[in-house]
Parts: sequence; C-alpha cells; structure tokens
Amino acid sequence: MTATDTEKVGAGLTPGQRKSILCDAVGDFLLYRDDPASWRGKQIRYAQQLGVSPESVNIDIRSLLAFAGNSLRGDGDIAIPMPPTGREFLAKTFPLRRPVLGPFTTSALAHAAGDTGVGKTMVAIAITHALCTGGGVFAWKGHEPLQVLHVDAEMPGDLLQERMQLHDWGEVGLDRLQMLSVPDYCAEHGLPVVNLADPLWQERVVYLAQDVDVVQLDNFFSLVSVPGVSLASDEHYAPIRPLLVRLRAMGKLVIFWDHTNAEGKPFGTRTKGWVCDYVFTLTKDKDALTDEVAFTLMFTKTRGLGGRDYWPFNAKLLTDTKGKATWLVKLEEEAHMQQAWDLQKDGATQREIASELEISLGKVNKLLKKARQVGLP
Repeated sequence: MTATDTEKVGAGLTPGQRKSILCDAVGDFLLYRDDPASWRGKQIRYAQQLGVSPESVNIDIRSLLAFAGNSLRGDGDIAIPMPPTGREFLAKTFPLRRPVLGPFTTSALAHAAGDTGVGKTMVAIAITHALCTGGGVFAWKGHEPLQVLHVDAEMPGDLLQERMQLHDWGEVGLDRLQMLSVPDYCAEHGLPVVNLADPLWQERVVYLAQDVDVVQLDNFFSLVSVPGVSLASDEHYAPIRPLLVRLRAMGKLVIFWDHTNAEGKPFGTRTKGWVCDYVFTLTKDKDALTDEVAFTLMFTKTRGLGGRDYWPFNAKLLTDTKGKATWLVKLEEEAHMQQAWDLQKDGATQREIASELEISLGKVNKLLKKARQVGLP
C-alpha cells in the first residue's frame, strides 16, 4: 500500500473509529512491548488503518498512556480512581497560583481575540518571548523565565521565523520554547491535520504540554473543526472546552487566540468566556496603516483583584537601531480615570495623583468628576 493509499484510508475514518483502532493498538503495545519485532508488524498495520506513519502511532499510544497515568494497572486495564471525601479534599494542599506576566498567573485560562490584520500572531509571539525570557512586554511586568508550548496553526514556518527573530531571546530563551508550527509539524511527522475537537489530538497536546508552564494556541478557527455546525455556535466551541479546562487543572496558563466579530467582540458564542479567567480584545487603531501593528488592548473579564495590569492601553510595534521589536505604549483616558480614582481611594491628594500620573491638576479634577458621574466603584 502506497503512502497516498494509506492517507485515503485514514481520511475516511470518524474520530470514534480512529480512537477505537488506537485503543486496540494500545492493547497490542502492552502485550508485545517486550517483543519489538512482533510489535513492529502490528504497528505498521495500525498505521495503515489510521492513514498515518508508524511513528505517529507511537506518539498517539504514548499520549493515551500518559493520559491513563498511574491509573494503568499491570494487566493493561484502566482503573477509575475514586474522588476524595470532603474531609480529604479540605486536607489537600494545592499549589498557589503564581504571577507570570502582568495580570496573568499559572493555572489560568485566557481568551484573546483580535481584528483581522491587527497582528495577533505578532502579539502572541511577543508574549511568548516575554514568558521565555522573564522580561516584560507592553504595560506588563515579567517575573521568572518559563517553559512555553506555542502552537501556531496558520503562519508558514519561514514567516514565524521572521517574527521570532524580531526579539532578543538571550542565551537560553529559545531553549525554553517548544514552537509547534502545525503545517510543518504534521507534514514532517506524517500526522493528520490538527483538529482539537478530536479527542486523540487533545491527548497529543496534553502529552506535549506535560513539562511546560504556558500553552498558547493560535488560533481557534484553524485548530478546531466540527463539520455541520455553525462557526458561531456553542457546538463549535464545546469540544475544545474540556481540553482547555484540563490544561488549566494541570497548572498551565493557557492563552487561546480567536477572531473578533463586526462589533469588536470575540467571534461566536459568548459561552467561550464563561470558563475563562481572563478575556481581552485587540482593536486595530483607526489611523494605523495596513502593515502597521497598532492596537488598543482591553480586558472584558478578569478573575483577579484588579489594579494597573488590567488597565486598557494603546500599543504600537516599532523597531530599534538593531532591528529588534520595541513597543510604544500609552494608557487610554479611561485607564487614567481608573488610575486617578484608585489613587484617591488609597488616600492620595489630587496634587499627588497629578504627580504620579504626570498630568495636570486640572486634568485630575476632570477625571475624578467623570469617575463619580459614571459611578466607578
């Protein structure tokens, strides 16, 4: 059977059929793991059934076994662990969320959305760079260097390289990054097209994310396909929700990127934001040129305590004398109003507020008056 014939066989399988075949493959792997020659023959047969390379079969088996984890018994059966009692649950010690960049923490889920052409990929890579190097970006302060899995489903590999080379990664920043360029990755390893609505692809991502702190998924429309349903429906989003929640439960910060609709809100069902800790949008500046990356970033949902990191801001991508990315950042007037209001609540005088924000005393008076009018808490 040729490679083309094999791909045709796999293309006709439903996700349920593929999972059934892989479950059989896991059973044979456990049975023949001490007999490599016998397993190799079966591995090739399963690869032909699935329409993938033999190496892809091994990746999927490792993913499923990683999912089973300590629940895998010696005889190959999977035991379902019982949940703790209420007393046992209260006695458990959970890891504290730790800050990683600006408002973001570990064990959190962020939904980011932006206009077409606003520069979502550029912003996502800038965030990944800050996370890997421990530096800051935009109006956000960095903390410690972290391990990041960055999944890009649209951008050709050479264009991703161009965007990455705009940043100074230092000596080890790139070593903390796993860059999964979906088109190149699938072609190189003989894998089917990524579809995170498929449980098997979800297991692959969980397997790849085991040793990282942050997962960025760019973007929703290229990573999720549910035939026969509206792109704006909950049915299109629902299959990926368990994966996002599961990654968060593993202690990861997960940022998944999306498009905005004509109103500048995240495209599709509003249920996308229900399980998220953060939702923020990028709106391209009206006077920005087509090839400029210039936008307003604004949070529409946070589960944090508030503060400066959540204030909206304008950002514009520039390059320094060495050709490296730098950002011109300005806070929005609404942010100035929130800043002035927060400082007054903390006991600052108007003169102290003016000095802190580097604005005139008259401007402070005007902002505080407007804050009272709109009823800021």
